[in-house]
Amino acid sequence: MRNPSVRNISFYAAAALIFSMMVYNVFYHLGTFPISSWDEARHGVNAYEMLRHGNLIVNTYLGHPDYWNLKPPVSYWAIMIGYKLVGMNALGLRLMLFIAKLKCRDVQNFYANGYAEGLYMEG
Repeated sequence: MRNPSVRNISFYAAAALIFSMMVYNVFYHLGTFPISSWDEARHGVNAYEMLRHGNLIVNTYLGHPDYWNLKPPVSYWAIMIGYKLVGMNALGLRLMLFIAKLKCRDVQNFYANGYAEGLYMEG
């Protein structure tokens, strides 16, 4: 029988390795791939124009309100934060959305751990 502290160390080492691999997969060449998606490019232009004009509510495209893309401005705010942190480039466009991807993984793990421990079981 192994010592419980050795099992804990092994578990945390494996968890750290898996998390490191996930972070590497998510952020690998994040800013070097070209912006080819129509939606991604349009969101980037909308966020750039909102940032340039100082309008945090109405998204614009080519200086006019964008009625083609009728989404709440939260995703534009995230892109604007990325632009402010790393600049007006592909990395700035994608950075905050990939950080949100990591946070979604945390939420999934929280609920999966709760189900595994029987916290949400009825009866």
